[in-house]
Amino acid sequence: MIPKIPKTLKFLGTPSNLKDASICISDVHGLYGGINMILRGTGKILVQKIEYIGGVLIEKRFVFYIGLKKVKDIFNFLIDKDIVGLKTEKRAGIPDESQRRIIIFNPEGEKFEIFKWMYSKNNKFDDIYLRLINIATKLRDKDMDLEQKWNGELIQKIDL
Repeated sequence: MIPKIPKTLKFLGTPSNLKDASICISDVHGLYGGINMILRGTGKILVQKIEYIGGVLIEKRFVFYIGLKKVKDIFNFLIDKDIVGLKTEKRAGIPDESQRRIIIFNPEGEKFEIFKWMYSKNNKFDDIYLRLINIATKLRDKDMDLEQKWNGELIQKIDL
């Protein structure tokens, strides 16, 4: 019997060819803020933190770099969980409900996008989302340690 190849592996290709791939997560509520993250196959990560402070949404951006081994580990995690094969509930949102979104671009620039409403149940999506948002949160929380400036963005090379 021929083993089933995960849809994510077909979409991404081999983990050694990921420098042109990227993963994006978005979890921003229009009233309360949230977090966005872009992880490039090169190890560059952009984290955007949006907070509601004093009646205004305030945005901060941080740029980090992680090692290529960690990048491959993250992409392998997506392949193991077969994110491209996941199905989520398609429905209209409930008022004030945020939508969590994961977008993946393969090395050829093709896009895969999946989302889940905050109050929907999907354990497989949640496992993937939590792994990715934990990276963004870990990095974002290190913003107090950052001092080096580059093109107006804060930069730090970091081990997760």
